[in-house]
Amino acid sequence: MYQFIIGTDTASIGIWDKKWCDPSIREKSISNFLKRLPIDAEKKQLFYIDTGGDGESSSHVYIEEEFNDNDYKIISDEFVIETTSGECVIDGLEFYGSPPTSTNLNIFPIAPGLYKIKLYVLKDAELEDSKMIQEGEAPPKLFIEKIAFLGIIGLIYSIYLLFRGKYAIGGSLLAALAIYSYFLGKIQEKQKALDKRRIIINVKKPYLVFVMSKNIKDGHKGGWVSILDK
Repeated sequence: MYQFIIGTDTASIGIWDKKWCDPSIREKSISNFLKRLPIDAEKKQLFYIDTGGDGESSSHVYIEEEFNDNDYKIISDEFVIETTSGECVIDGLEFYGSPPTSTNLNIFPIAPGLYKIKLYVLKDAELEDSKMIQEGEAPPKLFIEKIAFLGIIGLIYSIYLLFRGKYAIGGSLLAALAIYSYFLGKIQEKQKALDKRRIIINVKKPYLVFVMSKNIKDGHKGGWVSILDK
């Protein structure tokens, strides 16, 4: 069994044979890079998962070993990858295509062959992550931008009223804006906390478990999976 702490800024983690590290992939546009990923997965050169968020996760890899733990939910057991070099990379997909000589890759030894991958996710961590995603990282940012813009408009208007001599209305509006700014600051603090949240969950158990086996009985297709769909 191999243990890793895997970081990703692309909300995706993958396993691939080290020989498939093709630097030319990284020289193309982001859209072309993203189009290449499912194609390589179908060719069994890559297996990857959409984690639903950026950050770090504790992951274990089992090769030709049994794994049974009621704290885990199986996410996928249908996809296969091929390895021929004797080494596989497990890392964030931003490293896919890195030169094989790169020293910052997470690498583990493995005998050449076709391997079916079973992916397990820690149940409690899955619920915690889903809650974070449902609260939403992107929508609050848009909301904050809108209410901040309204605050600026209100400030300009209150200054205009003061210059026009309407001190009572202008002063009341400024007081309201002060309260408005206080609550806006609280919302921004909460958003920053969400943005900085990392997916390292439960140091006693890994968040992700990959079980790789040559015991393939029902198909040899490659592919990828999203945790959010399960």
